Amino acid sequence: MPMWLIMLGTRLDMRHDAATDKGTRPTSPLRRFYVLRVADPTGVSGTGRIVEGVVFPDGRTVLRWRAPISSLVVFENFEAFKEVYLHKHRLCNTIIFVDPEPESGANP
Repeated sequence: MPMWLIMLGTRLDMRHDAATDKGTRPTSPLRRFYVLRVADPTGVSGTGRIVEGVVFPDGRTVLRWRAPISSLVVFENFEAFKEVYLHKHRLCNTIIFVDPEPESGANP
C-alpha cells in the first residue's frame, strides 16, 4: 500500500477521533469493519485482513477486497453481505468492528 494512502487514512482517523473527543458526534454513525481470515481453504483470498468495509446508518454495506485486483461491492444490508461471502467459510473468518455500535436513538 502506498505510504501517502496510509497517511491519508491516519489523518482521517485523527480528524474523526478529534471531533469525537471534543464532544461533537459524527453526522452519521458509520461502522467500519474488517474480515480477518485465519485459514484459506480455497487458496484464493489468502489469510489476514482480506476485506475492509463500512455499514451505513440505513444498513447498506460497502466492502473492498484487499487483493492485488481489488473490487468494491455494495449490499442492501449487512446480513446480505454475510450470507453471500461468509457462509461458506464462517469458521475461518472473524468480523472485527473498528467502531462501536451506535447508541439506540442516535440520529443518522
